[in-house]
Amino acid sequence: TGRKPPRDIVLAFVADEEAGGTYGARYLVDKHPGLFEGVNEAISEVGGFSFTVNEKLRLYLVETAQKGMHWMKLTVDGTAGHGSMIHK
Repeated sequence: TGRKPPRDIVLAFVADEEAGGTYGARYLVDKHPGLFEGVNEAISEVGGFSFTVNEKLRLYLVETAQKGMHWMKLTVDGTAGHGSMIHK
């Protein structure tokens, strides 16, 4: 539709969520926190419990669906890589 959202949308596809996230989401948060600067909402596949991040932040996770399909066109810039390997 050509509609542009009022702010950036960060899509973080990671490969190791079934193995604890050490080289996926955790790696991105620890090594590249700037990717999430200003981010204050997230959608994930987890839900049904709450999680305390620190004394000022508690997350209440809600899962609405899994393994659905959504068609979209993405235009990205960057270095090509493989989803199962950390790019060096």
